Amino acid sequence: MALLTPFDSIVSKLKENDIVPDVIPDSFTPTALLNIRYPSSGQEVDLGNFIKPAEAKDEPEISFLGTPDEVGTSGVLLSL
Repeated sequence: MALLTPFDSIVSKLKENDIVPDVIPDSFTPTALLNIRYPSSGQEVDLGNFIKPAEAKDEPEISFLGTPDEVGTSGVLLSL
């Protein structure tokens, strides 16, 4: 049995929510992780979780995890 990676979870959620293939093509392969955290509330954005407006009122901390080449050429899809 193959081990699942964080990227497998991302692709699964994108398909589950019809983002793939409606917005992103089936050929999409994630190569970097995007982490978003709201320091004042401690809330982290995580694959479809709900964050109340009061918990997201301040500027978030955003970080990319990947190699410089991967992060430098990545596109970002933000969905509200």
